[in-house]
Parts: sequence; C-alpha cells; structure tokens
Amino acid sequence: MDLLHIILLAAIQGLTEFLPISSSAHLILPSAILGWQDQGLAFDVAIHLGSLAAVVIYFYDDIKQLTICWSRSLFNDQSSPESRLGWHIILSTIPAALAGLIFSDFIELHLRTILVVAVTTIIFGLALGLADYRSSKSKGIYAFTWKSALFVGCAQALALIPGTSRSGITITAALFLGFERTAAVKFSFFLAIPIILLSGLYKVSQLAEQSEILWRDLAIGSLLSFVAAYVCIHFFIGLIDRIGMMPFVIYRLILGIFLLSKGIYAFTWKSALFVGCAQALALIPGTSRSGITITAALFLGFERTAAVKFSFFLAIPIILLSGLYKVSQLAEQSEILWRDLAIGSLLSFVAAYVCIHFFIGLIDRIGMMPFVIYRLILGIFLLIIVINA
Repeated sequence: MDLLHIILLAAIQGLTEFLPISSSAHLILPSAILGWQDQGLAFDVAIHLGSLAAVVIYFYDDIKQLTICWSRSLFNDQSSPESRLGWHIILSTIPAALAGLIFSDFIELHLRTILVVAVTTIIFGLALGLADYRSSKSKGIYAFTWKSALFVGCAQALALIPGTSRSGITITAALFLGFERTAAVKFSFFLAIPIILLSGLYKVSQLAEQSEILWRDLAIGSLLSFVAAYVCIHFFIGLIDRIGMMPFVIYRLILGIFLLSKGIYAFTWKSALFVGCAQALALIPGTSRSGITITAALFLGFERTAAVKFSFFLAIPIILLSGLYKVSQLAEQSEILWRDLAIGSLLSFVAAYVCIHFFIGLIDRIGMMPFVIYRLILGIFLLIIVINA
C-alpha cells in the first residue's frame, strides 16, 4: 500500500471514529473519488486498534476508576455511581454485540453501498440535529439508568448500518433522553472501547486466512490513527458545549448529498432529492411510502426493479427513525406485554421477508397495474363507508 494511502486512511479513521459524522462514509470516499482498492482486513484492524488506544489513554484515569469501582461492586457488593456506570456501559454494549454476530454478514453483502451510506448519513444527521435542538440537556453522566443505557445500546446497534455513525447515533439517543452534551459524548466514548475491542478481536480471528501481512504498513497506520483520534477526542470534548452539534449536522448533509451525486443505478443527487421529497408526501395517510417513492422513480425513467430497490433502501432509515421515536415514548407505559411484542415482531418479520422476496421477483413481469387496480377498489370502498357514515 502506498504511503499516501496509509496516511489518508489512518487519518480518516482516527478523526471520524469519534466525531458524529460516520467513519464508514468517509472510508468509502477514497474508493468512490480516487478509485483506490479496499485497504484490507489487517489494515482495518490496525487503524481501529490505534483509535482504541487513543480513547483508552485519554480517559485512562476515568477508566481506571470505573474498573476499580465495578470490580468492588462485583466481588464485594459495594455500589457507587461509578460502579453503576460501569454496569450500564456493559449493558449498552450487549445489543450491538449481538446484532453484529447475527447481521454482520448480511450487512456486508447487501448494505455496504454508497446509496445506503448516503441516505443514512443524511437521515441520522437530521436526527442528531433534532435531538440537540429538543434536548433538555439537564442530566449528567451518572444519571444513566438501566433503561436509558439499554436505549442507547439499542441505538448503537443501528450503527452496524454503514453511514449511521456509532458515535453519532449514541450521542443522538442520549440527547433525546435529556443528557448534557458532554455527558452524551463521554458515554459514547466509553461505549466505543468494548465495541472496538470486540470488533477488533472478531476481525483478528479472520486474519489467519491472509497469507501476507505488511507489518510496516500496519504499524504506520495504527500510529497515525492513534494520533489523529487522540487530537480529535481532546478538541471535541473541549468544544462541544460551545459549538453544539449543528456543524456536524450541516457537514453530514453536505457529505450525504455528495455521495448521492456519485449515484448507484444511475441516481443523481437531483433524482435522489426528487424521490426524497416525494417520500415526504407519505406523511399524508393513505399515500403509501413505497408507492410514492416508486412512482417518483418511475417518472424519472428508472427500471421497475431499480425503483423498487431504491424504495426499499429508503425504508430502512425511515423505519428506524420512526421506531426510535416510538421507543422513546415507551417509558410512559407502565406495563409492557413482552410475549405479545415478540410474537408480533416475529410474524411481521416473516410476512415482510416473504413480501419483499416475491415482490422483487415478480415486479418486472406483472408491473404496477395490479396494485393500481387494488388501490382504486380500496379507495372506492373507503369512500362508500365515509358517505354512508
């Protein structure tokens, strides 16, 4: 690997791992713009370990105190704010770890595209801005409960989707819960340690398949990633209360639009924006989110399969954002029937999976006319009910 490649990729990883702007979105840029080849698994592990070392060394005193207090609570049953925070960090790590084991292969095969990265970069950038604007910012880092820690942990699992940003989504979730910016950022950094470590161990287990490892490249990349990450953490922590999240929101919007302009399936930023504006009409009941986005793409001359697939990709961030908003309201419910939720979720998954499979397979043969006829019949039926009421 060329020295220029090593320097740029290591700097990108170190600077973007802890900022709420998505490291995966930026690591796509060299290949999208310059046509560089993938950096390889070994180099990926090395630069992540450099980032891990930076956050551990920067917060060494905090981590040492948390570890001591957590150990005392585990072995001597001595509870303290620090020990509870340690348990909450562990709890927050579990959803992402489980999701990574279950879905990593699927995500690697189907979601690591410029289109997905662009859409999630924009959508979750807007979510970050909304959270920062609406947050009461009244809670300190020791105000985390098991419920708030689990909520942030579930949000962190979404970062498996490229472009989401692990730090961005965890900071967003904490801000939605009313935590101070510094507390949200610090908790996000603490969460990075076990996640990067687990991810690194998993990738190291795959290194045995590589016949040749260039140790010099790995050493340089790891060192540069460490320096970039350390500097980034220092200035981010020092400036966040003064500058807020808006600079990162604006940057994510610009980056997302730029990535969309690179396109997939011939989409340009204009056509993607047109479909996105059409999607906003789905807020009107009866419009159909998939229907309006497919309609917009077909109007622009895209193939049926391309229009449908783009619509399905768009569904991912929209459903996730809607789900996050609804989950934040669950605290108001005194009783939750987990069995009913589990059964409903499983049946919904099966039905949706079967629907997607057959819809994608049949759409070029049957076209849209069966759905047009069905909607006409349904609309007339509903009108009759309204008139007779």
